[in-house]
Amino acid sequence: GAVMGASTGAGAGFQWRQDVRPGEAAFNLAANYTSNTGDDSSAGKGIVGENSGGSLLTQVGYGTRKWWLGASYARKSEYSGKWIAGQSTLGTKDASLNAFGLRGFWTPEESGIIPRISAGVDFGWADAVADGATEETFGYMVGLDWDNVFIDGNKAGVGFGSIGSYITDTKGSANVDRDNSALEIWYDYQVTDNISIKPAVFWSNDAYGNATVDGANKFGAVVQTTFKF
Repeated sequence: GAVMGASTGAGAGFQWRQDVRPGEAAFNLAANYTSNTGDDSSAGKGIVGENSGGSLLTQVGYGTRKWWLGASYARKSEYSGKWIAGQSTLGTKDASLNAFGLRGFWTPEESGIIPRISAGVDFGWADAVADGATEETFGYMVGLDWDNVFIDGNKAGVGFGSIGSYITDTKGSANVDRDNSALEIWYDYQVTDNISIKPAVFWSNDAYGNATVDGANKFGAVVQTTFKF
């Protein structure tokens, strides 16, 4: 989505977690800033220049290993026509992106019909300058997974959501909504303690925000085999 992402530029970060007894809910805080042009001293670049490709990510959360809720804020400056780390999938970028996200998960006390649930939603906005440039984005996901499906030790899951974040508004345009989505269903078969096989099928819908684009809708399958030594 628009909030999260990975950036390998120069920067710094910190993380703090409240010290509590095992099993008790705790607060956590984290912040990180990176620049894509940290080694460039030219005007507008460097660590915090307007065109540095900087990415600031902050998060506050509360919960346990069984459940957790968190809120995140990110600001990503424009760099070479894109937003660094977790950019939206479409659009022209000519201003910094502000993004806010909510994340959470919940685990039932015992494995059974009720699955583990994880979900997230992102909202992004930018003060676009040129007509057609991205002003607002939206992204979401929901994941469900189960333990001991059919056979003890095997797992299954399903995930549904947007492909990254998609545009909901551009400057000078009305009723812009380039919705996209993807669905994945998987099963993890534990062959031995050291070998597992995970077949999965997936479907993407309007991957580029437009069903008429070649390749926008795709169906596929994959099998992943994992060896542990």
